[in-house]
Amino acid sequence: MVMSKCCQAKMIQVVEYIIDMAKVRSSLLRHRFDKRFSGTKRRLNNVEEAETVSGIKVPVEVKMDSVYVGGAKVVTADIIASNGVIHVIDTVMLPAAN
Repeated sequence: MVMSKCCQAKMIQVVEYIIDMAKVRSSLLRHRFDKRFSGTKRRLNNVEEAETVSGIKVPVEVKMDSVYVGGAKVVTADIIASNGVIHVIDTVMLPAAN
C-alpha cells in the first residue's frame, strides 16, 4: 500500500492519538451531544453550531442534500438506540492542531 506523505502523517496522528486513553475519552466526548439532533434536514437549516459534551462548539451545515457536523458528513442519520440517537459520520473529528 502506497500512501502520500499527507496520508501517512494523518494516519500517524490518528494512531498516536488513539494510544493515549485520555485522548480516546476526550475524542469520544467530542462526538457526543446532549441535545437531540434527529429529524429532517429542514429542522437543521436554522442550526449553525452544536456544542459537544466536552464543551466544543462545532459548525452544523446543510449543503444540498447532506448534513455536516464539525466538517464530517452524516452518512446515516437517526439510528434509534436505547440511550439516544446515533448519526454515523464519515470521519473522526480530531482536535485542531496546535
